Amino acid sequence: MKLSTKLFLLAVVATTASAQRCTTSEDCESGEEYCAANVCVPIGSCSQVFDCFNPANFPYPSLTCTGYMECSDDNLCGMVCGPESSCPDGGSRNECDPDNLPCDLEACDESVGCYNDPCGDGACTAVFYDAAGNIVCSQVENVTLPETLPPVETFDFPCNKDLDCDDAFNETTAYCSHGTCLPSGSCTMYEDCVNPSNSYAVIECLGAIQCFTSSGQCGRECGPSFCQDGVEEVDCFDDPCLNFETDCPIAASCVKNNCGECSAILFDDAGFVLEDCSGNSSVTLLEIPPPIDTFDVPCNMDLDCDGVFSETEAYCSHGICLPSGSCTMYEDCVNPSNSYMMIECVGPIQCSPSSGQCGRECGPSSCQDGVEEVNCIADPCLNYETNCPIAASCVSNYCGECSAILFDDAGYVLEDCNENTTGIFGGMTCSSDMDCGDNDYCADGICLKIGKCNERIDCFNPANGPYAVIACVGLLDCFEGSCSVACGPECPDGEEQATCPEDACNVTNCEEAVSCNFDGCGGECTEIFFDEAGTQVCVDNATLPLCTSDPDCTGIAIARDIADGMYCAQGVCMENGRCNDDLDCINPSNLYPALDCVGYRSCENGQCGVTCGPGCKDGSEWSLCETSPCENSTCAAATSCASDLCNGCNAIFFDAAGSEVESCDIVTFNTAMNPDSAFSIYSLYGVVVAAICGMTILLV
Repeated sequence: MKLSTKLFLLAVVATTASAQRCTTSEDCESGEEYCAANVCVPIGSCSQVFDCFNPANFPYPSLTCTGYMECSDDNLCGMVCGPESSCPDGGSRNECDPDNLPCDLEACDESVGCYNDPCGDGACTAVFYDAAGNIVCSQVENVTLPETLPPVETFDFPCNKDLDCDDAFNETTAYCSHGTCLPSGSCTMYEDCVNPSNSYAVIECLGAIQCFTSSGQCGRECGPSFCQDGVEEVDCFDDPCLNFETDCPIAASCVKNNCGECSAILFDDAGFVLEDCSGNSSVTLLEIPPPIDTFDVPCNMDLDCDGVFSETEAYCSHGICLPSGSCTMYEDCVNPSNSYMMIECVGPIQCSPSSGQCGRECGPSSCQDGVEEVNCIADPCLNYETNCPIAASCVSNYCGECSAILFDDAGYVLEDCNENTTGIFGGMTCSSDMDCGDNDYCADGICLKIGKCNERIDCFNPANGPYAVIACVGLLDCFEGSCSVACGPECPDGEEQATCPEDACNVTNCEEAVSCNFDGCGGECTEIFFDEAGTQVCVDNATLPLCTSDPDCTGIAIARDIADGMYCAQGVCMENGRCNDDLDCINPSNLYPALDCVGYRSCENGQCGVTCGPGCKDGSEWSLCETSPCENSTCAAATSCASDLCNGCNAIFFDAAGSEVESCDIVTFNTAMNPDSAFSIYSLYGVVVAAICGMTILLV
């Protein structure tokens, strides 16, 4: 199998068109080209198989397999996978002796590199290269690439700006020169080669930029000066192009000229060199021809447009065939079926009303008219094929919102994914998510697409997700049938937002429920329970009960048949083992099974647990205390205490509601262990450890 990439093929064409001569690879563009037979060519290209082994021709992509290297018909180096012993001509390989390599045994004064060729004529042979990439000291004949290719035919395509030239030459980039589109790198005069809109590769050396009339290509001729014909280069105290945008409003770009004088070469949008900045320029804008006549050929899909415009590719736009790259509105330019070349820069995609062509206008943002680009948690087009079966393609929109632009086969932008819907999307009744299609869920007995909703409650249903929302703090609600976040306050109508345990809702609190979620609006944590049909149930039992002490939670645990019991966690009844933060996990009232090991306790995803090992959660080491910090500390407002041995010998006191009492006068003990003490007890977050004669044991 051969390696052939379109990228390299385009690079070969572009380079041979300008044909930069070279004597070494240093004359070529660093990291992009190398010197082969005195011509700069892209790395990875070749005219003969030995070019693929030239040390200057590296690195380039190649298959990793057993086989042999080949220079393909596309002039690209690549591996042909096959028997390890084979050679390109079908002959057998002559394995080279690593102790007697031909490149080590033979000499060639002209060479700068050598390759040991196992596919030589009956033996392993040395192939030498000079700095220009020629094979020297060998019977192998050099194969050269053509020095130049004729300039690309321009067809005199008129233009008023560079954007009018997008796709004028298919896959070749172009610019606007004196009102006519020219391929990048080509020229008709010197000024074309210094026009900032004309981007091309040039050799890095001291010398003058020139327009070579024989090839119509821009390039640099290495020499003693950056100026032509012996003109002296002068030093300018100020940049002649400084503030050109305000000094010459009709200028689109400026190039400094310091050959013989300090002056500015000014270009307008059409690539004309400006002689006057008064605004009364003698340059007149050209009449841009209308978009290619479509003959209003109707279509139901892109396939209907094949061959409509001879050799020009086409796509189906709003039921009418259009040539690729052309447009009647913005959506045409983002339609995945409309394939066209475009400048690589940051800036919004636009449909030019004057030329009817798609293009990008470089600027500070990818969004138009100052609209802010937003970050989305998920791709809005995720699973669009199943979410919207009548859609043929999808484009994600991040400008101002997270949304999907959906196209049908005829190129129409879809506003609705089901014409017969009775809800927002779907409409089929259901008794569970299983009754709905892939990427659908059951919302109060109606199948909806993931991310869609009929009311705010639907956006909290765990079965409805994941879906794309703006990444910001704000109100999660159902907006025009879609779940979204309105950046700003988290609750409606000025309601207070309570801090709820993350992922700690307990579905067993409601017999009818199969899933649940938390809503903290209203100043309290409300559990939202859903049955199989996505209907909210157990509304009366939804709010986490408030408490002032553990006994307040005992009756609730019995009523809800919670076998493990409940405790008062910072004023809210929670099931034992559940938590809102790490503090709940060291509350002595929170009784739960834990690993039998030394370590620290923490709250992870609403559940308490123990992480075994020495040390504290913050990375600090335990402090060794002569006695438990809780034994010699008093706090009138506290009902319980837990020892904290991280960063000292500290006591954490809890009131009856399970909140930390911070107003107590807590005694901090000396962190050094008394060497005369035969028995020292210390506690880490409720795990008691004893040190007896140097041994550490867990007291159960």
